[in-house]
Amino acid sequence: MEKVEEDLINKRLSEETLKRQKDLEVRLLRAENAELKRERENKRESREGKSKKSGNQMEQLQYKDNVITQEEILKYAPIEMSPYYKELLKKYLYKLERENGSQ
Repeated sequence: MEKVEEDLINKRLSEETLKRQKDLEVRLLRAENAELKRERENKRESREGKSKKSGNQMEQLQYKDNVITQEEILKYAPIEMSPYYKELLKKYLYKLERENGSQ
């Protein structure tokens, strides 16, 4: 910047002076854009968690109880099935027990 000023004062305009001036302009514009970006980031608000329900969550508890009840019915209700479906149900219930046990 000082060389550009010196060249302008001494009335020496050359290609190099113009190039330095253009480079300065580009750097200043980049700095300005970076500053604007930082300001926008500081103004940003967090929206995470606002959509969650607070307080008593009875619906979720009722749903979970309903799912457990359905699983119990499948386990203990005598349902007539072919051996293929009995084996499939057995594998399904085993998988459910493993998943629920690991939580």
